[in-house]
Amino acid sequence: MAKIIANPLRVDEPADVLRFVVANTLGALLASELLTLAICYALGGDVGGGSLVAAAVPLGLVPPIAARVARMSLRHSMATAELERLVRRDTMTEAFNRRGLSEIASITLAAGKPLTAIIVDIDHFKAINDRYGHEAGDAVVIGVAESLQGLADKYGGAVGRLGGDEFCVLLGDEPGLSMLEYCERIRVTIDGCAFDWFDEPLGVTVSIGAARSDANDRALADLLRRADAELYRSKSAGRNCVSVTRAA
Repeated sequence: MAKIIANPLRVDEPADVLRFVVANTLGALLASELLTLAICYALGGDVGGGSLVAAAVPLGLVPPIAARVARMSLRHSMATAELERLVRRDTMTEAFNRRGLSEIASITLAAGKPLTAIIVDIDHFKAINDRYGHEAGDAVVIGVAESLQGLADKYGGAVGRLGGDEFCVLLGDEPGLSMLEYCERIRVTIDGCAFDWFDEPLGVTVSIGAARSDANDRALADLLRRADAELYRSKSAGRNCVSVTRAA
């Protein structure tokens, strides 16, 4: 089963942070040693043997300098990782945002791997906001995202939020399920979830449209156009249903 190609620019893995810190610490030690030799030479000391008086001060600075550089390197790595996360993730749901999905799709399609785009739209979402308030709407959005992620963890795929009440799931090779079966699994799972707001059931359902990539697809937008047409068919059929198409 071909897997979705994830973002290759992640720097928040522990091994990456450790390598970054070690490299910068060694660099700080080397710089401090060179500084010691330079001061010895400037003060007329014997560079070969070293002047104890001249070397004592800069050598004493090596551990704190190295520790400071290590701390700065770690903070930089963590900040970079957080920035990478923010530019590719939806802040409310932690799913990918449109940019993150677009990068995954572009990399996967450029590698010549098959890709399916599944658009999941929450039915009558405006009515939920109007009746229960936007906090309830946000809770539903988060709940749907968690349901989609749970299925993705089980069957594969990358989950993203396109905006508002609309999500997208990207799949590589069909993970033991046909595209229609996967979409139906999404629909049934969300239809069966207990979305309650202060003990009042909300009755959340979704409409789904999906499309498979073809040889001409180069970007996420190519797939989304066809998936969106299938989503429109689902809504026209009464919502809470699935419509899929395969590339010719």
